[in-house]
Amino acid sequence: MTLGEMVAVVADLRAIVALQTAALNESREAWEAAHYQEIDGLRAMTQALSEAEGAVRAAAIAAYQETGSKKPVPGVGIRVLTKLRYDEADALRWAREHDLCLMLDKAAFERQAKVTPLGFVETVETPSATIATDLSAVVEGGATP
Repeated sequence: MTLGEMVAVVADLRAIVALQTAALNESREAWEAAHYQEIDGLRAMTQALSEAEGAVRAAAIAAYQETGSKKPVPGVGIRVLTKLRYDEADALRWAREHDLCLMLDKAAFERQAKVTPLGFVETVETPSATIATDLSAVVEGGATP
């Protein structure tokens, strides 16, 4: 198969996917219109559930703080998470002093390396193929790229 024929196949498949997507969206919209009451009811129940769960969590934490019990009622548990707070500048200073816990920020480094020549950085060009979004002019016009 030639490259031009391959492009024609891609164009045909894109057209089929677009038609099927449009048909599915139309069916989905019709279904949602027919079932809007159930959908709205589900949204309301989902919101109510979220609020009720939030209230249970808040009450469970309050009970834990009052009693120290990690199982205030059956079905509800308390997990105590340990988090660290620190000044990032102090942490970086410590990491440099101990030559530990250092990690390269690749994105920032590569931005800098693009504007500042570094002897150990090599620029490599890699080809990448692109396919036009609209292939109708190419396929219908009979042009072969």
